[in-house]
Amino acid sequence: MGKHDADIKRLEDVDYVEAQWEFEKKLLTEHIYPEGFPHLPPIPIGRYVDAEFFELEKKHMWSSVWFLAGFASELPANGTFKAFEFLGKPIVLVRGRDGAIRAFHNVCQHRGARLCYQSSGKIDRFRCIYHNWTYELDGALVYMPSEHEFPHVDRQERSMTPLRCERLGNLVFVNFDMDAEPLDSFFAQTSQLMADVPLDKVELYRTLSWEVNCNWKGCNDNFNETYHIPHTHTDTVHGTLDYRCHAKYMFDNGHNVMITKARAGEGAGIYKTVKSVQNPLKPITNQSSLAYSLFPNLVMPVAANVFSIVESVPLESGRTRMNLHILKIQNDGLTRDEHEALCEDAITAFLPVVEEDVFMLSDMHASMSGGGIKSAQVSYAEQFVYNHQQHLDRVIGSENIPENLRITPVDLPIAGLRKL
Repeated sequence: MGKHDADIKRLEDVDYVEAQWEFEKKLLTEHIYPEGFPHLPPIPIGRYVDAEFFELEKKHMWSSVWFLAGFASELPANGTFKAFEFLGKPIVLVRGRDGAIRAFHNVCQHRGARLCYQSSGKIDRFRCIYHNWTYELDGALVYMPSEHEFPHVDRQERSMTPLRCERLGNLVFVNFDMDAEPLDSFFAQTSQLMADVPLDKVELYRTLSWEVNCNWKGCNDNFNETYHIPHTHTDTVHGTLDYRCHAKYMFDNGHNVMITKARAGEGAGIYKTVKSVQNPLKPITNQSSLAYSLFPNLVMPVAANVFSIVESVPLESGRTRMNLHILKIQNDGLTRDEHEALCEDAITAFLPVVEEDVFMLSDMHASMSGGGIKSAQVSYAEQFVYNHQQHLDRVIGSENIPENLRITPVDLPIAGLRKL
């Protein structure tokens, strides 16, 4: 049995989670600081506003971490592709003739021209429009005009440059580090708790995007605490989620989960549920807002038949693209119209909440960049924010970070899971 197995089993128990909700509510309403929980040191503001720290993240973290690249449903047939940029690096996903999804640098190995200029489509082979070097869907170089003029070129050595590409169900992840820890190992403990979510049956319904003038960590922090809900979302999500009642848990590799009580009971708070249709989710998932946070930049609130992924994509130190991916879970008990109605309900519920967040995040970044605040002070309720920053230092390597920008290590206990 793994070190988290017993805890995961308890997190699946409705009675246990409800007891945790009552514990957290008692702490808040009776103004009690939990015994034994450490005081969290300040977080240097430079981690959010300094271009120097952003460059450290690019060099030491984003170069070796798994990030979401797309969904299998975006590549429905052999030869379909998706091209995009991540931190200025052109990438292409393609489904090969064997049905496998692969990722490559979107760069011709002749003189560096881009291979795919469209964001998506279907091709028979990759062809460079500059000199017509041609590649098979598996990246192999198969044709060079005037090949006799390249007598010393080894075609295999000039194949497209691959990237690590692995899947969590129908979620497609990419890693620039070919020697990175396998995806299933990186997400192992979180995947165990998520076992009821049929990720191999999810399809992308729609992606909504906002360009936010703030650091990507600010966006990610926003979805990892409920402290702001009654103040920022007074007339929206505050009416559906009881921010006082939550069970929290931290996994290895910087992942965590938060289970928040839904005021209205079944339906995961902000979602409408078709109660007559069977779904595979655990009772606790159907009776709460259960949100998984996957390091470094994904938050996944899960509900029956439809759920979402909030993705904070770094563009610059003070600029982030926030993607809201609405996904549907294939269910033979739902008609297409019923399924689309659920997805539209989710969008309708989420849009005003995200708009409120976008305003605050942009305004907050502008004010923190003005020099009036040197560090951020987080609370017990914001412990996931500190845990995320702390794990970021582990990945970057504290020795690579200037002393004034480092996080003070804290031995964070497993959050929640306390005896009443």
